[in-house]
Amino acid sequence: MRADRFLRETTGIFRREGIESPRLDAELILARVLRQGRFHAYLDPFRYLKRRELELMRTLVKERARRVPLAYLLKEKEFMGLSFYVTKGTFIPRPETEIMVEALIATLKREFLLKKEGIKPVIVDVGTGCGNIALSLARFIKGARIYATDISRKALNTARRNLKRYGSNTVTLCHGDLLNPLPERVKGMVDFIVANLPYIRDDEFSFLGPELQYEPVVSLKGGPDGLNLYRRLLPQAHLYLRRGGYLFIEISPEQKESIIDIFARKFIIINIIRDYQGLERVVVLQRR
Repeated sequence: MRADRFLRETTGIFRREGIESPRLDAELILARVLRQGRFHAYLDPFRYLKRRELELMRTLVKERARRVPLAYLLKEKEFMGLSFYVTKGTFIPRPETEIMVEALIATLKREFLLKKEGIKPVIVDVGTGCGNIALSLARFIKGARIYATDISRKALNTARRNLKRYGSNTVTLCHGDLLNPLPERVKGMVDFIVANLPYIRDDEFSFLGPELQYEPVVSLKGGPDGLNLYRRLLPQAHLYLRRGGYLFIEISPEQKESIIDIFARKFIIINIIRDYQGLERVVVLQRR
């Protein structure tokens, strides 16, 4: 089979199965198996696929048609221009989360421009998953001391693999619940906390599409109103942040008022940032 025919047939299969980006997914599968760039098929559309290549591609196509997330099949997901290893049992990074990371970077640069040179900010990434937020921050903010926590050992093993890939010596991985595994010495010393915690309501989880069923439930479901973990995070964040320190959290748009009610006593609402669809997605808070 030629590469162009594989793309046509696979795109048709994915379209019939209701996959959101059928052509793109077909291109990415082809590129991964051939170990070439995504657009190579357009440069050499008449290339005949080897039997081994075609067998592997068909296996991936079959799994994707069953709605297994493409990131799990390719074991890779791009975030902030970096490529991260992901595997089943690890939450897949979303493009919307890049908005939160970009906002934190902008706030940090503005904040620390006002301070003396040589001061190294302390950042905590809560529920780090594959480490995409922590390692992106390490790449774009030189010298920051970053702690990345997760309750899942499997997720931390994935994050450790990505840490080794990018060779960052400023990120420390910590196993445990929320901020509990942080060292005592950083209490009251943290400048920024970033948290993309589970915020899907229990009753809406089963209605959110077949692909989410493959991701770890612990990374998605947030209780009856989706905010259980954020309620638990509140006193811990207040304890570890310095006065004036910032907390960045990702939410579902309809949770904005509830989040404000939860955090209003101990935090000032600085900003609410919309995602690419214009929905309120990121809340920026500052410790009173």
